[in-house]
This record gives sequence, C-alpha cells and structure tokens, in this order.
Amino acid sequence: MLKNLKFLILIISFLTLILSGTKLYAKDKILSLDDYIEQVKSDNLTVKKSKQYSKSYELLKKKAKLISAIKLYAFSEKSFAEQNQALQIFRFDKIYNQNNQIGLSQNSEYGFKTNLYYSLNNVKYQGLNPNFVSSNLAVQNSQSVPVIELSIPVWQNLFGSSTRASRDATYYENEAQKLSAKATSITELVNAEKSYWNLVGAKNSLNIQKKALNSAEKILDYVQKKEKKNLGEKSDVLQAKAMVESRKLLVKQAENFFKISARNFNKNRNINSDEIKESLEEFNFKKLQDLKTNNLKNQDRLDIKAQKAQMKSAISQAKIEEENNKPALNLYGSYRVNQVEKNRISAINNSFDNVAPSGKVGIELSMPLNLFLASDIKKGARSKASAEKTNYKQKAFQQEIDWQNLLQNIIDFKENLKLSLQVQNIQKLKLENERNLLKQGRTSTYQILVFEQEFSNAELNTQQIAQKLYELIAEQKLYNQED
Repeated sequence: MLKNLKFLILIISFLTLILSGTKLYAKDKILSLDDYIEQVKSDNLTVKKSKQYSKSYELLKKKAKLISAIKLYAFSEKSFAEQNQALQIFRFDKIYNQNNQIGLSQNSEYGFKTNLYYSLNNVKYQGLNPNFVSSNLAVQNSQSVPVIELSIPVWQNLFGSSTRASRDATYYENEAQKLSAKATSITELVNAEKSYWNLVGAKNSLNIQKKALNSAEKILDYVQKKEKKNLGEKSDVLQAKAMVESRKLLVKQAENFFKISARNFNKNRNINSDEIKESLEEFNFKKLQDLKTNNLKNQDRLDIKAQKAQMKSAISQAKIEEENNKPALNLYGSYRVNQVEKNRISAINNSFDNVAPSGKVGIELSMPLNLFLASDIKKGARSKASAEKTNYKQKAFQQEIDWQNLLQNIIDFKENLKLSLQVQNIQKLKLENERNLLKQGRTSTYQILVFEQEFSNAELNTQQIAQKLYELIAEQKLYNQED
C-alpha cells in the first residue's frame, strides 16, 4: 500500500512538473514577427475589409465583358382589341393577339449592333363577318417570323471606339479600386510590422532606463555611506539624488510610451488592451549589419498602379464623352420571313418553307444643334484625361524619389548602427573603468554620473537606430507587391 502511495505521489509530481513546464513555456513563448503578422492578417478589420473589397472589385472587373457580350432576351404578351365602328373595313367584334419572341443581341467591340430573333404570333378574330373571309386562316392563324437586324455606325462610335472605351473604362475603374484596396491592406501590414519593432524598442528603452535608475540608486547609496563616514562631500549626495529623480522621470516616461506602443501593437490584431502576454524577438544587430542593399528591388507601389489604372479609366471616359457628342450616323437593315399556318406547331415546323420575305435598309442621323456646347464637352473630357496623365506622372516621379530616399536611409542607418555599436562599447568600457576608479576613491561621483548618462544615451541611440532600420526594411515591402 505504501509503495502504491509513493508511486502515485511520484506520478502526480511528474505530471505537475510537466504542466508547470507547459505553463512556463506558454508564458515565455516567443511571438515572432511572422506569427504576429499572421495574427494581423487574420484578425485586423482593416485588412479583412480591404481583402473583401479587393476580391469584389476583381469580380466586378468582369462587367467590362458584358458590354460586348451576347445577350438573350424574350417576352410574351397577350392583347385584345374591340373594333372601332367608325373605322371598320370589315366586320368583327374583337381581335385577340398573343406575341412571343426570343432572340440574341450583341453590341460588338467593333460597333456593329446585331439582333437575331424569332417571333411566334397568334391571331384570332371573334365575330368576323363571313362575307369577308376567304380562308379559315383569316379567322385564326399562327405566324412564325425569323428576323435579322444589323446597324453599322459610320460616324459616332466608328469601328466601335466608344464601345471599347466603355469596356476599358469599366475594367480600369474597378482595377483601380481593387489595387487601392490591396494597397490599404499592405500599408496596414507594414504599419503592423513597424508597431512590432516599435514595441521591441519601447521595451528595450524601458529596460535601459530601469537599469540606469538602478545604477543611479547604487551610486546614491555608495556616496551616502561615504558621507556618513566623512569620506565624501554633501554635493556628491545631492548630485546622486538629482540623478535618481531624473532617472525616475525617464522611467515613468518610458513606461507610458511602452503602454502606448503595446496598445497600438494589440490594436493591429483587434485587441483592446495595453498588456502583452507574449515575449517578442530582439533586435538582431548582426543581421542588420549584414543586410545587403544591392539586391533591393524597386517596383511600382500598389497605390501608383492604382493611379495608373485610374488614369486609363479617365482616358477611356474622355473618349466616351468625345464619341457621344459626335453626330450619330448609322446604316441599318433587316431581313425577315413570315410563315402563316393554322396552329403553332405547323408554323414552327414550316418556318422557312414557302415564306413571304420582307426587308429594309436605311440611314439615320442624330446630332446636337448646339455644336459649341458639344465642342466644350469634348475639350473638358480631353482636359480631364490630360490632368490624370499629369497626376500619374507626378506620383510616379515622387515614388522614384521616395525609393531613392528609402534606399539611402537604409544605407545610412546601417552605417549609423555600426558606429553606434562602437560608441556604445566604448562608453561601456569607460563606465566600467570609472566605476573601478570610484571604488578606489580616484574619481568623482559627478564623473560617474556623466559616464552613466553617456552610456545610457549610447544604448538608447543604438536601440533607436535599430528600430528605425527595421521600420525602413518594412517600408521596402511596399515596393515589392504583386497585383
């Protein structure tokens, strides 16, 4: 029994150890940048919204194909009419009609309008005077009428210029909206990456300030002990106290900044809190120093691509306005055959047998009388397209300047980081040496305080440069995105 109890206690202890180890692991788990970005992609509402918009506009681009797509249409209607006695030619009471039609139409991208349809019409007279009836078909019949119609523009929309412009305007307008939505999403992710490194920098800065405060408190304790033994000056104590109070203020400021950074960090993953439960990556100074800058690629940002698509849409819109204000001169023609039978089945079966053909050709003209107004509209459309071209050129030029500045900043901050690390190491050696001298009574408290300040500033400067370099690397991703 005792052995079993000991064994049970051993098992419980083992399980407790495992569970406590698991909790410890969860508490100290490192949240990598990649994992954090995945959380942002999954939970950030701006990213979700932008993805939904992007997907919707990608589908809406297909509206452009509908402009020249073949369309199916059909209708069916019944009607009746009583004879007007004042206009009678032959005597009947009522006439009943049923018209059915199904057809295909298309506005081709070359401007042709084609309409191909098939009509099946039923006619029935009620109370028809038999003296005027030469055939039973006159009383009731079914008519099948296949028809083809064609219209060809010879001025407005010549060769389909307006039709293609409408297609392109629809396509590029939705393409611009899609790219703008994707640009918003990418910008949000880049800002999230900056927030990650900003929080790392805030945490490190807080630790540096706490460490500096601890050192200042140790110095204060040291000089107070010396003063009590009449081996030190009152001025050293006052200087040390001032240093401690100053460091407390800096710690408080660093704590506030850390909370703000934490809140922004959590906001990106849709969490309203200033507490961070995970540990984050640390600045990798070696990786930053080894960063290659000659392989960084410059491609158009998505917002510039969106502006280019918007420019193309504006050019197409201008073309539409220009074409719509030209005189419309169209050639048209149609050909149809008519078959009359006693019932629908016979009319359908004999649609092209012993038919009565008919046709027509013509020309139609439509033009605005106020030619000056039409001319102004066309000039306005061209001017808007020209302005969009200029706007795109200006933004493309600014993008090139932004890229050059970004690349130069990466190079400069990389060099600054190298120098800052060297300064930090020297300041650390100076401080350690001065602390040893202070213990030997060979230097002043003021000198130690100055060296403490210089070392803390060197550490903070290194952190700030590393953080800025990480942010610049994140910004570089704006220039390497696919449509």
